[in-house]
Amino acid sequence: MRLQHSAISADMDPQLQWAASREPGQEVGVLALVDDADGFRALDGVTVETVIDDVEGRSLVIGKIRAGRVEAVRGAPGVHALKLARPVGPNLYATVPDLGAGALLGEGPAHGGKGVLVGIIDYGMDIAHRDFLRPDGSTRVSVLWDQRAEALPGGGLPYGRRHSARDIDLALSQPDPYTALGYDPGKPGMHGTHVCGIAAGNGGGSAWRGVAPEADLGFVHLMSEELGEPSFFGDQGHLLAAAQFLFEEAGDRPCVINISLGTNGGPHDGSSLVEKGLDALVAQRPNRAVVLSAGNAFAAGVHAQGKVTKTSPADVTWRVPLGPPTAEPWFSELEIWYAGHDAFLAEIIAPDGGIVGRVEPGRSMVWPSQDRPQVLVAHRADDSMNHDNVIDVFVDSHAPRGSWTVRLRGLEVRDGTYHAWIEREDDAQASFPLPRDNSRTLGSIACGRLTIAVGAYDATLPGSPLAPFSAAGPTRDGRQRPEISAHGVNVVAPRSGTTVGMICYSGTSMATPAVTGVVALMLAEALSHGLALEAPVLRRLLFDAARGDGWDPRYGFGRANALDAVLAVRKLIP
Repeated sequence: MRLQHSAISADMDPQLQWAASREPGQEVGVLALVDDADGFRALDGVTVETVIDDVEGRSLVIGKIRAGRVEAVRGAPGVHALKLARPVGPNLYATVPDLGAGALLGEGPAHGGKGVLVGIIDYGMDIAHRDFLRPDGSTRVSVLWDQRAEALPGGGLPYGRRHSARDIDLALSQPDPYTALGYDPGKPGMHGTHVCGIAAGNGGGSAWRGVAPEADLGFVHLMSEELGEPSFFGDQGHLLAAAQFLFEEAGDRPCVINISLGTNGGPHDGSSLVEKGLDALVAQRPNRAVVLSAGNAFAAGVHAQGKVTKTSPADVTWRVPLGPPTAEPWFSELEIWYAGHDAFLAEIIAPDGGIVGRVEPGRSMVWPSQDRPQVLVAHRADDSMNHDNVIDVFVDSHAPRGSWTVRLRGLEVRDGTYHAWIEREDDAQASFPLPRDNSRTLGSIACGRLTIAVGAYDATLPGSPLAPFSAAGPTRDGRQRPEISAHGVNVVAPRSGTTVGMICYSGTSMATPAVTGVVALMLAEALSHGLALEAPVLRRLLFDAARGDGWDPRYGFGRANALDAVLAVRKLIP
């Protein structure tokens, strides 16, 4: 893009010059010292978000200006200083203004998402953090299901324990509310508390509000075999049960569920059972949504693709690192998916170059023996969900470290295209060699049809550049996902283990609850007018309101826009 410095005054704040030179239509965050805040608000291209009075006898305005209007606003009467709102550290403040949600927090039916249940499926909800309490000290958490807890007789759940708002309020009246409730949110800084704060924190402890601060909260602490904060969601059945539970708890209330979790493996075509289950739950009744993180695997080197012909085999090589010393048993997993009308022979080559086995479709093998297996290869033909073929290779902690190869030889080839993914392992991630193909790096449950997949960018920087980790589409079957994006870099939100503390995290996990909050505002607006939003309609309104020019493999249809999304709902009013 050509810079336009000639149109910008040289005596302006240098950071603002740089921001204003990039894109005339782009909004830039500013701080303005003015005589009259209302007069400043009336200027063309200006959005006022916050006013602090009596700063050197004037008003300090925090807001946004269209880049093409910066020069004119800077020279307007009564404007004494105009500065770029430079980041001085990670801050949740970037999320709400970037979405345009600030204009919705003080007035109108969409005020704060009132009447909507925001459900979070995650790990670690700090019930005592003041961002989740009402002004009178009562909880905003309608229900909490701890799937790890021992089930109570007559509790109505097959496992875990349900805590009602009344249970939580009683616990909050005790010196140690966690012990009183029988719920341990885990170590300080848990993922779930942070996610809840972005979606729906009310600022009661932190002074920084989330996107839907008046919404009710429902939380499911997902069952996992790991202690503390896990590196991936555990059982997909527990995940689906959690989603169903939250929708049932919502009853007639509109409900949006946030899932900031995922893994790498899977067919990536929406055919997995967990994706189909989530789609079905959303479709059961109107005013429901599920929002998922696209994943953080863009630069992780976990996807590869290529072509096999009858005469030209293809090598899929990946490097298996040393496993973490405390993670026995540990293994690396590779999945290779290809069309069901093709048939490949999988030749497994160890790091020393020796061939340890050949596996045809419909066959499996272990190496070196059934008694001492170090490698398992399962070559499944005609998968029951999508009728494609998959080669799944597991290399455990006792196998030789280094670069393993699956040589694909064509037995029957009509197309020959394959896609490979390495499963997520946070402590010792295997990867493909350079150069890498970072396309189709979406998480394994982010490829459904009625759920919403969210990418991440950095709203604190001019132009809102993509987060370097934010996963890319499309899906393996070519559909356009992720569909939308939000701020997800250096986001400060509530910190578990404190009542007022905050913590900084980055990830599509942080972008996802921002979009969840936007959906809550849309559902609140619809509720106030008696509108029923079916999932396809809600998705269309959300995506059409996004700030973008067509679909991008990482931004989706654009950056989420709360204000325009809510206005789009209003246009449906008879």
